[in-house]
Amino acid sequence: MVNILNKISDFRQGKNLTQSDLAEKMDVSLLTITRWERGKSEISSSKLIKLADFLGVSVDEILGRNPPAPKTLFVETDNTYQSVISRIESMNISDLLQIQGAIDNLLFRKNNLFSINDFNSKTNERATKKV
Repeated sequence: MVNILNKISDFRQGKNLTQSDLAEKMDVSLLTITRWERGKSEISSSKLIKLADFLGVSVDEILGRNPPAPKTLFVETDNTYQSVISRIESMNISDLLQIQGAIDNLLFRKNNLFSINDFNSKTNERATKKV
């Protein structure tokens, strides 16, 4: 059970709902909604989740918790990509066209290798079935 103080009232009013409207949607009594909003009653975790979903907010928002700061993973990778992007932005059109050609060539070769491997595996499967 969680004590949620009066956050529910703010979110309910933001949706232009009365306590009665919310009670009906949540399948609880009007008195229960009043108690939740005044922090006089605790709410079960299942009702809290249902309430958050109905109000279009997170459970953390109802509980008044600040969301955690986003974690930056792979900082080195992010820095590498940013460096590459900066270098590409400073290139002339001729250099960019050469890079595009090289990338197209690599992708073409990679796709053809997959096609050849797929063809070879299917051929081997057929040969095995015939034997």
